Amino acid sequence: MYRRILNRTLTSSLILIMVAVLLAACGQAATPAPAPATEAPAPAVEPTAVPVAEETEAPEEPPTPVPVEEPFEVVMGIAANTGQLHPNLTSLTTDWIVLEQIMDPLIILGPDGTFQPWLATGWEVSGDGLTWTFKLREGVTFHNGEPFNAEAVKFTFDDALSVEGSSQTTVINELAAVNVIDDYTVETVTARTNPIWLSQIAHLFMMPPAYTQEVGPEGFNEAPVGTGAFKFVEWVKDDHVTVEKNPDWWNGEPQVDLITFRTIPEASGRVASLLAGEADIIEVVPFDSIQQIEDREDLTVLDRGGAIAYIGLDTLKDVPTQDRRVRQAMNYAVDAESIAEFVLSGRAQAVPGGLWPVSPGWDPDLPIYNDKDKARELLAEAGYPDGFEIEFSIGQVQGMLQVKEVAQAVQAQLAEVGITANIVELETAAMFEAYANKEFEMYFFPWRSNPEAARHFNTLLHSTTRGYYYANPEEMDPLIDDFMTEMDTEQRYEAGRVLNEFVHEDAPWIFMYVEQEAFGVNTGRVKWDINPAAVDMFFGTELSPASN
Repeated sequence: MYRRILNRTLTSSLILIMVAVLLAACGQAATPAPAPATEAPAPAVEPTAVPVAEETEAPEEPPTPVPVEEPFEVVMGIAANTGQLHPNLTSLTTDWIVLEQIMDPLIILGPDGTFQPWLATGWEVSGDGLTWTFKLREGVTFHNGEPFNAEAVKFTFDDALSVEGSSQTTVINELAAVNVIDDYTVETVTARTNPIWLSQIAHLFMMPPAYTQEVGPEGFNEAPVGTGAFKFVEWVKDDHVTVEKNPDWWNGEPQVDLITFRTIPEASGRVASLLAGEADIIEVVPFDSIQQIEDREDLTVLDRGGAIAYIGLDTLKDVPTQDRRVRQAMNYAVDAESIAEFVLSGRAQAVPGGLWPVSPGWDPDLPIYNDKDKARELLAEAGYPDGFEIEFSIGQVQGMLQVKEVAQAVQAQLAEVGITANIVELETAAMFEAYANKEFEMYFFPWRSNPEAARHFNTLLHSTTRGYYYANPEEMDPLIDDFMTEMDTEQRYEAGRVLNEFVHEDAPWIFMYVEQEAFGVNTGRVKWDINPAAVDMFFGTELSPASN
């Protein structure tokens, strides 16, 4: 406004100056004789007599652009590369972290450890324990506009059992039928009673039938479509995956615009990215970096119970570990409690078997192995008084912490009883390939799941599922079957206790610990509280700018 008035004033002043100059010039051009006294005075010269351009208002300066608000992007540093974005072709936690933003399951595991409605609004179990009836959420659409309904649920189950290379076939292998009752009611029928059915379908992400069939498994893997809080944007292999908010999400519009999952394999690199403000959330914080993060006012560390770490042993080939006494001896030789305390800074809990401390059947009185003399005695009984040599394969798998340091501690403890464990380090992809090809003699792996451990036992130890390194159909299979089928809560707890006791005795693994899973968070930029009950990270409306 003030600028506009100033421009007009300057224009008027210039006109008057021009007039004065012209008048002065006219007076110098000729000097007329003085006029007679009776002559009328010369008329005053009007400014309009001067041929000047028509006055125009000075052009107004363009308005100052209103700053365009940048999208609010959250960067999460993850420890391993995303491997698959087709939900039925992966069981890796790293992939699930991304898929949970794009796609929704029927139910989720809540913070209190119980299953809660999600795309299913409720469910009932028949009296014989075989039929599970799910009522579905109405008005939900996939990102491409396809409707979510009972037909989509049936299609997803069918795809999980039929797509080549499916990771779900050993998970939902109890499924006998899926029946569409109406648009928003669907039944799943299991071949036998199955108390862990909800656990088994918690990572079965619903898929749009038309799109999935149009693009095929490979196309879906490259550009997944779901009903989730975020839509897929791009996947730059070995670098990052980016998703953008779905403003029409059935559970409310997300409060952040973009999430980028950036692969930062080195723990030191993830910590550095958080400290520098390049990442807002990082996973798998090494324990020796926690204090450095917590010393910053704008950063914090959140943790929860994480994976069970175990050292698998080949019990099927003609090798020393085929003998139960040798496997027990190796357990007695390894002091998992001291490793948890000193190598992992006390942020892990030694376990005597395959159950989490919160699993049905956990027995706090089951003893933890640790007796070097007993180890030597058992090795001598088995015919290895001087020990033996074995290849010990390790790699960075699903966010395990301080893998090499733990492996070296195990190596040193085994050496005390004469066992030479030669450590072989592999890249992540090579670890999984060698595992599936049954190439390992001894390997360090985690199992990240939820507190329901029956699926964990069934997948790894039942002779009819993977059967990679262990099978005991006469003794182990019936115990797993009991744990998998008992619907009564108290009787199932007892079945779990008996099963874990036998696992402890038969020693298919060297039992190690449940490690704490630590996340670094930039609280100066984001608000987020981790789900303590599971690996799930359904960000949705839980993740928001710190200013909100």
